[in-house]
Amino acid sequence: RLTLTKRPQSGGGFGLMLRVEFSAPKLLRGNNLLELGPIDFGNLLACLRIKLLSMGVDIAYSTLKDASVSTIHYSKNIPLTDGTRCFMVIDELRKHKLSSRLDNSQSDWRNGGSGVKYHCNTYEVAFYDKLQDIRAAALSPKRSMDYERSPQLNLFDVKENIPPSTDILRFEVRLNDRKKMAALLAELGMAMPLTLGNLFCQQVAKAVLQHYWQSLTPAGGVLDILQTDSQSPSLLAEDILAAHPNASPTKICACLGTAILLKEVGVDGLNNMFSKHERRKTTRLLDEAARYLPRKGTRWSVLGVVSQQLADFKPILFKSTPNEVSMNPTTRM
Repeated sequence: RLTLTKRPQSGGGFGLMLRVEFSAPKLLRGNNLLELGPIDFGNLLACLRIKLLSMGVDIAYSTLKDASVSTIHYSKNIPLTDGTRCFMVIDELRKHKLSSRLDNSQSDWRNGGSGVKYHCNTYEVAFYDKLQDIRAAALSPKRSMDYERSPQLNLFDVKENIPPSTDILRFEVRLNDRKKMAALLAELGMAMPLTLGNLFCQQVAKAVLQHYWQSLTPAGGVLDILQTDSQSPSLLAEDILAAHPNASPTKICACLGTAILLKEVGVDGLNNMFSKHERRKTTRLLDEAARYLPRKGTRWSVLGVVSQQLADFKPILFKSTPNEVSMNPTTRM
């Protein structure tokens, strides 16, 4: 998509600025299930230049490489092959109340809980079931959480290579402001000019995604409670007493009840059970439960699956595709 705008120049008069918006994997692969890597950058520039020529715009390779980027979307398709389902991960995120960890964010739940988007002033963070989103988009593009809703070519050929028992969780960080992009990269120790050549980078994509994932799911607090095995309240009470022999029965029962309620209804549900002036007490209950609940014998965490995949940063591989480095930036210049 091309947008031509007229802007005032510092020396007087007006200049023209061409804004180019495209999805890199869709441009090269016809869909964004298949992920791109550094070796694809040359082909991306060539494909982009040909596409622009077909639209009557001739831009040199060097100009495209050094083009200023105003918005970039980094994402990772995370295959869940060990029995984990996308709704399990998204439900854990819902219980954790991630919106409280983002600046002025608003939560937007879609398609029966199969996706969630946290919108802030300068960026968005989205998690959704990629395969479910494809099915929803087939009914109506407006139901899709994919920012680029253009038709995805060869998608059915790709899906044939996905085992029925596999879910694909898509995690996106959409940076929509140059000041935010520069500040984030500086915070990550990766300050650089915001050009297409610099930002099309595996290390940057991984660092950005891991930064937001770790910010949203830090160790301790609510996350520790959610990971505690509370299916057997009596055994959990025994574990608390063994870890804290001097704890009072009131304290043990309060921690036990908090853990069970939190796992069932989440932070928002727990808060909504009480009036606003009582919510400070629920915060204290959560803090005490996190401190008293034992760290041993915690249940398998669905969030840990995502953490490991982001650490490995391996691509989804299909029979018809080569071994690729995992990274899908959707870029606007």
